[in-house]
Amino acid sequence: MKIGILTLPLNSNYGGVLQAYALQTVLKRMGHDVLEVELKKNLRWQYPPLWKIPLSFGKRFLFKYIVRRKNQKILLERYERKIYPLLVHDILEFISKYIKQFKVDKFIDCKGKFDAFVCGSDQIWRYKYYLFFEGDIANVYLKFLGDDSCKRIAYAASFGTDNWEYPAKETAECKNWIQKFDAVSVREETGVKLCSTYYDIKAKHVLDPTMLLSKDDYVDLIEKSDVPKSKGNLFCYILDNTDEKMNVVKNIEKQRHLSPFFMNGDCGNWTEDLEKRIQPPVESWLRAFYDSEFIVTDSFHACVFSILFHKQFLVIGNKERGLARIYSLLSMFGLEDRLTSDTGLDINRMKTIDYDRVDEILAKHREESRTFLIQALTS
Repeated sequence: MKIGILTLPLNSNYGGVLQAYALQTVLKRMGHDVLEVELKKNLRWQYPPLWKIPLSFGKRFLFKYIVRRKNQKILLERYERKIYPLLVHDILEFISKYIKQFKVDKFIDCKGKFDAFVCGSDQIWRYKYYLFFEGDIANVYLKFLGDDSCKRIAYAASFGTDNWEYPAKETAECKNWIQKFDAVSVREETGVKLCSTYYDIKAKHVLDPTMLLSKDDYVDLIEKSDVPKSKGNLFCYILDNTDEKMNVVKNIEKQRHLSPFFMNGDCGNWTEDLEKRIQPPVESWLRAFYDSEFIVTDSFHACVFSILFHKQFLVIGNKERGLARIYSLLSMFGLEDRLTSDTGLDINRMKTIDYDRVDEILAKHREESRTFLIQALTS
């Protein structure tokens, strides 16, 4: 069967890239021909809406010549389009090597090209990302396929939050398109409730695609690369850095006598120097979990890989990005105590994670998630 995967655009997000890799790998191992559908035009650095352009450019002029802000660019979008491929070169190489893509000018170009479409995973159903889908959130529910007879499946799709963000008009339109799906699954338990409440759809709670592969699958990627050993044994992967989060890192460093290291090429921060914005390879990110004794993070997928690599870890609540995703993951494995906002937490009082028990739970959910995919594609 020829399958198209629709997910968020693949760029500098390690978790986003690896979930796409994992889902494609799982489907390929089932014997399918699989392609991740991607628009040729990169919208990451699109210009602001016309009505905002005078205001945006005016503010930049003010910051550059009056405030004298470091690295301020007037034509920011043009500059970022030019340098972005350089910043994420190693990640783009991973995508090119391991993820087979079908690039189109418009999503409608996919019509009639596939036997089945799988939407997911990642926060593909989060309303604020609609611009990535030709400015129409209904496209993430395969509106562009129209009356195409191919199978329509959602696998581990995420709303990214436990609150409903869609306006009434878009809710009604998306409800119409999701009713045409053959099977629907979501990544969070809250997603099950949102589908029931707003779409009258019974969705199944399944694993993130990255958890359908084993630790050995990821170690194999590390071993195929030439990335060096990590520079410490306390991996700190923090998306939104604050003084409070740094205090947590310092406490763990002191309590556990560990050597912290960070892997946050601050790619999106255009005020930083270029060398600080360069993203390390995907394999380096994976190796950071492999080499570390302890992980500190505020990232969903860093939690996932901490579990897969059997590491002790702590998650600092990230309300801005949404806690529902992380809490749903941790509660699935009985690891709710790993989520904290207490910067003075005594790590030595925390129970060591029992990975024998976690692996039993993972095996059960892995089987259920694989079964969902198989049945959705064959029924």
